[in-house]
Amino acid sequence: MSSPHCPCHHTTGLSDQALALLLFVRAGQDAPATNPLIQKLAAYIAQGPQRSSLWTWFVGTSAFDGALQGLALTEYDKAGNSTNPSLDLSVTAGPKTLLTAK
Repeated sequence: MSSPHCPCHHTTGLSDQALALLLFVRAGQDAPATNPLIQKLAAYIAQGPQRSSLWTWFVGTSAFDGALQGLALTEYDKAGNSTNPSLDLSVTAGPKTLLTAK
């Protein structure tokens, strides 16, 4: 989330965002899954790193950062009782079905 007052116009790292999400969830926010700000924060973290340059494509995220993001999203899902999703997925290429999951 970028700050309009910062001349650098960049977002804080995903690790910082994940820590903020974890803090919101563990602080006992009332229904974090229904709070629009927390929903947006979780969606931002779930997108993962933006691969805007060749350098970030090769470097990626560290194992620690990935684990922290996973932990924050897991806690968010548990707080919103969404650990058992209802999923119906079908992947096709032309007339051929490649994958189905229910």
